[in-house]
Amino acid sequence: MDYALTICRLYYLIIHADGDVTESEWRVGKQIMKLEGLADDILETELAKCRLLSKTELIDLCIASLNRLTTKYQIRSLAWMYIVSEIDWAVDKTERFVIDQILANMVKLPHSEIALVESELSSNLISFQELV
Repeated sequence: MDYALTICRLYYLIIHADGDVTESEWRVGKQIMKLEGLADDILETELAKCRLLSKTELIDLCIASLNRLTTKYQIRSLAWMYIVSEIDWAVDKTERFVIDQILANMVKLPHSEIALVESELSSNLISFQELV
């Protein structure tokens, strides 16, 4: 469950980073959560909790959540974060700032591995979208 809550928190953090939550960000978030097997009610509950936190508190919570995961799930979580940040075809400077803050506080994770997992997850997401 730590992994599921972590991706919920990262998802909320990244879509709100630039202050402009788009329909495509909401839609891809729902699809990610379905692919990861997270029920809508758990997602909504966790997003409601995130709304009560300041950006700094949420970043700290995301970092703490990531640090409780295995390296495999840290990489997977960050790969999803990159996918969400790129869904509108441009990574806003505030999204980049949030990503940099998260990465600066993580153990040295191999960026090449994050990119590989991001590519695999993107393919899974595209396949899932075609089924829906």
